[in-house]
Amino acid sequence: KTHPRLVYYLALLVAVVIWGSSFSALKVALAEFAPMQVIAGRMLTSTLICLPVLPSLWRTLKNDRKTAAILLFAVFCEPCVYFVFEGYALRYTTSSQAGLVLSVLPVAVALGAWIFLKERLSALAWAGFACSALGVVVLSLGAVSSESAPDPLLGNTLEVFAILSGSAYVVCAKYLSRRLTALQLTAAMSYMGAAFFSLLCLFPQPVEPVQLEVAVPSWMPLACIIYLGAAVMF
Repeated sequence: KTHPRLVYYLALLVAVVIWGSSFSALKVALAEFAPMQVIAGRMLTSTLICLPVLPSLWRTLKNDRKTAAILLFAVFCEPCVYFVFEGYALRYTTSSQAGLVLSVLPVAVALGAWIFLKERLSALAWAGFACSALGVVVLSLGAVSSESAPDPLLGNTLEVFAILSGSAYVVCAKYLSRRLTALQLTAAMSYMGAAFFSLLCLFPQPVEPVQLEVAVPSWMPLACIIYLGAAVMF
């Protein structure tokens, strides 16, 4: 019989692998589309999948203004603000460096939980926060510009702002999980993100594609957008 804790760890491992692949997929998509177009397509794909969840989400929120307000702030932080920063970050840095910078996220979430949810942090957690922050600084200052990463320092800095937005979302999601299911949270992110990024696409978008170090088939950028919306969002 499988131990329940092992199932949790395996689920977490699968989630981390899928999330880690999002950086490479996003980089490939940016070779053909502008950042906001990529994110809008990602959110629209997820929205179509989440349509059956809409009635239950509406019933939960219509008589609970506090939950609705916190949810609105949470989904504004992520996906809206988060993906604005991350979409542009990957135009200036490599997907591997962005992934390393993202490793600061768990510690940043722990710090936010300590401030807003009164969760206690151990000395080891504080040490991890300091080491992660130092690592990001060293990585960014030592990064070398290349064709696929024209300004790593700028890109990594934008990724840090994405992490701060993502941390705010996670702290809010911890509170919202008492009232909403994981699917309802994902659906809310998808609906808000689709509306937000579709509006941004009405403004002029940068057309210069990201330069990849390998050749990819012409269909792959669009396939990556669908993958981001259908797999990574969940």
